[in-house]
Amino acid sequence: MYPTYIVLAHLPLDHEDEIFKGDFALHPTEWIIFDGVHGKAQAEGKAKKFREYFHEVQFRTVSVEI
Repeated sequence: MYPTYIVLAHLPLDHEDEIFKGDFALHPTEWIIFDGVHGKAQAEGKAKKFREYFHEVQFRTVSVEI
């Protein structure tokens, strides 16, 4: 089983940026979960992209209890 990762982003650099407007706009607080063989690379890529638009970006490993 592969680790699960979460990317959390909040506090937009510019609330007026076009990426926060329209039908597919980013929300001022975003989070997304990745897993699988490419999960870490996908999470790192999303965190890098979010850093272009948010002050705060966190990249974490998620633990699961069953």
